[in-house]
Parts: sequence; structure tokens; C-alpha cells
Amino acid sequence: MKKNLNLIFILLFFIIPKNVQAQEEIKIWINGEYVQSEVAPFIEENITLAPIKAVAEQLNYEISWNENARKVTIQNENNYLELTIGKTIAEGRSIDNEVLSFSLEVPPKIIDNHTFVPLRFVVEQLGSDISWDGENRTVIIGEGYNLNDSN
Repeated sequence: MKKNLNLIFILLFFIIPKNVQAQEEIKIWINGEYVQSEVAPFIEENITLAPIKAVAEQLNYEISWNENARKVTIQNENNYLELTIGKTIAEGRSIDNEVLSFSLEVPPKIIDNHTFVPLRFVVEQLGSDISWDGENRTVIIGEGYNLNDSN
């Protein structure tokens, strides 16, 4: 019995570090800088959800919150996007001010008083390029990403 317990502890010793490494936080890189945020992005159903406040501010967008409607609005002079917590439909406006509806794979959500949104959808709708560096678990928005600075 004691040998079995020792064997279990030895196996756990080798398994746990691999799981911890696999759960390394996702980072966001926007136009040459890492985004600093109180909370980290996460992946749900293969979709990266990120705290919208930090991302929107880094991209020079205004963000507003309607508590009663549970809606977050992201906008600047050219773009407008509105997402509702828990809903898979988002609204935006075209250049000629036509209201457009979009379907989301994963709805926005609130976790610990932070609003998380499907990052690729939001960034692309706001007109920026976005890509993923899987090796470094980094979302890249815009330009200026240097693999040597990713650690």
C-alpha cells in the first residue's frame, strides 16, 4: 500500500508541472505593446474572450456600459459596436450609418466585474488585423510584434 502511494506521488510530481505550463496565461499584444490588465483573457469553445476595457483603450476606442440593458458599446468616430451580455447577437453600424446585426459564436460575459468579449470578432469588426501565436499564447493585434519580446 505504501509503495502504491509513493508511486502515485511520483507520477503526480511529473504530471502537475506539464498541466501548469499548459495553462499559461494568454497575452495580448497591440501595435508593439503588451496590454496590461487586472484579469487575463481565456479560451472558451476555441474562442478567446478578453477584458474589453483594456483592449478598447489600447486601440483608442471609447467604451460605455448600459447597466439596465447589460450592453457594452465600443466606438470611435468611424466605428460602432454594441454587445449584450449573454446574447449571441451584436449590432454595429456601417459607414452609411445602417444598423447591422452579427452572430457571435460565444456571448460576452461578466466575470468578477470585468466584461469579456469574443476578441477576434470585436477586433475584426473594428477594422484591425488579429492573429494568434500559439507557441507563445499571444494574441497579436495590429503591427509591431516581435517574437524575441514575447517572453
